[in-house]
Amino acid sequence: MNSEEIKMEVNIAGEIIALTVPFSRQEAVRNTEAELGSLYRLWKRQFPDKAPQELLAMMAYRFASAYLSLKQKREEELNEAEQLLDTVSRLCGDDGGSEPDSDDDSDFPLY
Repeated sequence: MNSEEIKMEVNIAGEIIALTVPFSRQEAVRNTEAELGSLYRLWKRQFPDKAPQELLAMMAYRFASAYLSLKQKREEELNEAEQLLDTVSRLCGDDGGSEPDSDDDSDFPLY
């Protein structure tokens, strides 16, 4: 463990999980623990006949589904950004980095 990391324990539905995380991620870890605890308690009230393992499986599915949805959206946005960069590159010329020629006599310099 390096000096910028911290050992933490989180409680997920009564299961204690030991983690080593970057010091800067402590709050995110605690927020995640709180969100999971809140969802577990809510579903435990809503589905009293379900075993804890089943509730945990439902939670895992919910978060995995949300993660994969965000991942797909990010990939789509990245592809769109790459297409926009290609368009800008084509509009600026094939090298994509050359500056336009300036005409010293022009009233409207292009720089």
